[in-house]
Amino acid sequence: MDVQPTQCLNIACVEKAAMALGFSYSFFDKNKNFIEVKTPYGPKTFINCTSPANQSDLVRLAEDKEFTYLFLSSHINMPRTIGYFDPDALAEFDQYKNFHSQEDIAIDISHKFELPVIIKMNNGSQGRNVFKCESINDIRRALKKIYNKKSKNYDYVALAQEFVLIKTEYRVVVLNNQIKFAYEKDISRAVFTGNLSPLHYENAQAVLVTDQHRLGELASFLSPVFSKLKIGLAGLDVAETTNGKFVLFELNTQPGFSAFDHDNDDKLIVELYKKLLQS
Repeated sequence: MDVQPTQCLNIACVEKAAMALGFSYSFFDKNKNFIEVKTPYGPKTFINCTSPANQSDLVRLAEDKEFTYLFLSSHINMPRTIGYFDPDALAEFDQYKNFHSQEDIAIDISHKFELPVIIKMNNGSQGRNVFKCESINDIRRALKKIYNKKSKNYDYVALAQEFVLIKTEYRVVVLNNQIKFAYEKDISRAVFTGNLSPLHYENAQAVLVTDQHRLGELASFLSPVFSKLKIGLAGLDVAETTNGKFVLFELNTQPGFSAFDHDNDDKLIVELYKKLLQS
């Protein structure tokens, strides 16, 4: 029996945008997840959730959460974060190691952070290997999982991050340093199933932000990021804490829109790609 191709939502929306603009396009794979669109400004290629709008240095910065923190935290409010290099990594990386063992790291984290503390992998996504640690034993277990070289999610850098009490969490979608839309990661009726990323909760919803005042507040908060970085296309994870302050968690230069599409429709996503293709 033939297997039907599975097309990424992002690419499906790129295709719709190209059709709406009358731009010709070609696919290079059977699942139609690698597309080249011929625009008046030259060809633009998209693969799954990647886009040609971002420069490679921005993509690399966004992939490395520790570097993102080091680069932006003096300009915008972010949870205090410290990176810890795997003490059991190959000897060629000894210059990056500051501790002799995972136990030394666990003790250092327990001294430098109040509990609970967030422990997570540096290069992770979609909530993988993110742990809320209530005790030093929780920290030990989290480090063991992140530094597990037999795991496909192994990372040689584990992050300890200040735990913040969140009132509301947002994904802010930015194109060419302008907010195009934002949505709330609503977990008010959701059930936690083990993944701390809000939209991985069962029955979580992506609720479009229509309040222009709130969009203005988000734009004002993020303005220091726009002055430091040229963002082509990205999703920025921002939260309002219970004390009324905004905090930036991370940048995502390969934003997926499946959760948003599930609770809304793809019109805003198609419009986003139309603007990208015309830029």
